[in-house]
Amino acid sequence: MTRFKLHVSLYKDLTSIMMDYLWNNLQNTKKIHWVSWQKLTMPNLLGGFGFKDLQFFNQALLAKQVIIGF
Repeated sequence: MTRFKLHVSLYKDLTSIMMDYLWNNLQNTKKIHWVSWQKLTMPNLLGGFGFKDLQFFNQALLAKQVIIGF
């Protein structure tokens, strides 16, 4: 993630896997996601859970690389 901009579908797949890990305790079952992903990625001070949004995190890592240099 620090060197390349990932494709949007990969972010969606990874987010789906993370949500399934949080809400599903059994394989091949679907559970209701009681909290939205937007709420989970909000900072703790604003009432969220403080998880990182992978797309924004990837952009931040790439921007940091440009500022510091290769």
